Amino acid sequence: MALTSPMTLDPAAVQRRTVRLLSTAQLLSGVGNGATLSIGSLLAVQLSGSSAWAGSVTTILTLAGAVTALPLAGLAERRGAVPDSSPVSWPRCLGQSS
Repeated sequence: MALTSPMTLDPAAVQRRTVRLLSTAQLLSGVGNGATLSIGSLLAVQLSGSSAWAGSVTTILTLAGAVTALPLAGLAERRGAVPDSSPVSWPRCLGQSS
């Protein structure tokens, strides 16, 4: 089998595709999280027989997110990531260079 020359990639096209893919993944993740909250609350009420447990799903998901975020933030800090929530960074999140 003969080796062919490496294909050159257009960085702008790769970035557009990547942003599109990540945006779609974020959208589907949000839909899944919303469905988990609503269906989970209905399931908690049905299984417990009391509407007092309806908010437990939201509480558990919030606590799980907080417990997960703390070690991940520490890992990011150890790896050299710096937090940046300034408006200057927002265009970069949208795939535009600043």
